[in-house]
Amino acid sequence: MGAVVSVLAGDITRCAAGALVTTPDKSFQVDGPAPDPKVHSEASPKLRKVLLENWPNGGVVQKSYPTLPYELEWCNSDFHAVGPDYRIAKATKDLTEIAQAEHDLHLTYLNALQLCVRDGWETIVFPLISVGEYGFPAKQACRIALKTIRDFLATEGLGDIIRVMIMIPEKDAGGNDQIYADVFPTPPLSPSIKSESDDDKKKEKKKTKKVGRPRKGRCGTQSQTGKPCRRKVIRVNERPLRCWQHSKK
Repeated sequence: MGAVVSVLAGDITRCAAGALVTTPDKSFQVDGPAPDPKVHSEASPKLRKVLLENWPNGGVVQKSYPTLPYELEWCNSDFHAVGPDYRIAKATKDLTEIAQAEHDLHLTYLNALQLCVRDGWETIVFPLISVGEYGFPAKQACRIALKTIRDFLATEGLGDIIRVMIMIPEKDAGGNDQIYADVFPTPPLSPSIKSESDDDKKKEKKKTKKVGRPRKGRCGTQSQTGKPCRRKVIRVNERPLRCWQHSKK
């Protein structure tokens, strides 16, 4: 059985998961783009203290750094995934800069997934990394995230992972249906399944008796004396009309 991939809208700090991914500034000294400020405010000052004690020189783009969640109640581990800053590429429109930022974002998701498998977590929730303050276009970031997750689950094995979630801000939640369809297309019905389905429909159609309009009247069955029964009757499919007594004969 494969893992479930879900795209949700809401507050990532209220999403139950083994690992919660946040988006730190690479120095770890100040908050990164959303949802990092909310994560730190919920987790307590201990979180930043531990980050600076363990990695005093900060982090490297693409890498994830795990810590305890401290006061974050809905997760068991906090992954600090350092994503690319897209603002320079956005300003210069340099194709090389854009391609590098997209590659960095792909590896940021990939390394976090590998860390999730290494640490044995069954569920992981991501934000849209580098979107917002860092300027990465939301739809492009969503496509990169979903493709990375899909390819990772298909080629590198699930480990203990049973569910991967992406939490999208409410303002970016709409208009992504085509992305979902492109990345996770609905598989066509195989010929054997289609054939079986058609056969089942034909069999069911034969079993179903055609129902006509209700007919009201009197039973027309002739008795032994030659007179009709004349009991009142309502029948749908019987012709001629028969009462309950004569319909059994």
